[in-house]
Amino acid sequence: MRLALTRLFCLCILLSACGGDSYVHPCDLEGYYSHFSITDYTSRAVNHDQPITRETNFWAEALEGTAVPWDHVGLELEAEIVKSVAQNTPDKMRFSLFAQSQACSLPAPEPIQSITHISLVSDNAYTDEYPAGSDLSELIAVYGYHSVEGNLQDFVASQPPAREWLRLFFTLEPQYERHTFTITVELDDGSVFVKDFPELALMPSITTQQ
Repeated sequence: MRLALTRLFCLCILLSACGGDSYVHPCDLEGYYSHFSITDYTSRAVNHDQPITRETNFWAEALEGTAVPWDHVGLELEAEIVKSVAQNTPDKMRFSLFAQSQACSLPAPEPIQSITHISLVSDNAYTDEYPAGSDLSELIAVYGYHSVEGNLQDFVASQPPAREWLRLFFTLEPQYERHTFTITVELDDGSVFVKDFPELALMPSITTQQ
């Protein structure tokens, strides 16, 4: 009798941990979704082997103080995220301990935050028209692995969903070489992230040098 009660108690604990009768097999996912929220960003500068306006870009990390052609430089943010799985009703959250071990899985998580503001400033003058501390966002464009998505200001104006990766490049050649850039990203939930990039020396374009 005591052994039977012990087994029953263990079974109840297991069912409770898995959501009891609310457990949903990962192959029966209708009504469930996965999402992520951004808790922080990591920043870095990258050096492409070609101007970023071309379709294909390969990069190596641009080290602090490294002199690189200005149109080969990308500024990159990688988000630190928290993932969740839930029902489509906001007041009920149900999780599966076994979902990742099964053949079926949820679709890729979607962001629950939107971008409302991005600004980029330098500790040095970028040009005579843009002295130190000026917002350089109108001189910045957004790009992906194999595409250029357009001007940063237009991108932000659409209040796009927050991304796990954000990559930016310059569209105007600087007059002054050395810069330490600081980016500020604001999300619709009130989150504000301020990140510094390593000091860079932005040299004339290789095409210009030729």
